[in-house]
Amino acid sequence: MMAEEENEARRAEELDALRSFYEDDLVSDGSNCWKIRVASKVILELRLPPNYPTADAPIPMLVAPSWALDEGRKSDVLKDLHEMITPGMEMAIMLAEHCRAELGGDDDNVVGGDNVDIDIGTDTSMNEMS
Repeated sequence: MMAEEENEARRAEELDALRSFYEDDLVSDGSNCWKIRVASKVILELRLPPNYPTADAPIPMLVAPSWALDEGRKSDVLKDLHEMITPGMEMAIMLAEHCRAELGGDDDNVVGGDNVDIDIGTDTSMNEMS
């Protein structure tokens, strides 16, 4: 019974933080599933097992129309999320912020689903041409 009470208290604290941090982007805050808007048409759905957060981790899902998030990109981001998960820790904000970083901006620097670092300051090819 002790772990159940601890889970409830920790979930309540985490949910308060989510409400404060995401405001209207926290689109659903049920007891077993939280939904956070992480991009224009993309929702991060976190399914909460009974023993979250003391023993189990949330189960992340991305919900979006196929035109807003293709399956390959969706799969890559979900793989990232699964690699980030640490059972025993509150994870919602960290997972949502990763999704926002990966999906929230424009994708001008994305090639085949992989981020490409572009450092304009060190590109000397233009100087060599003059």
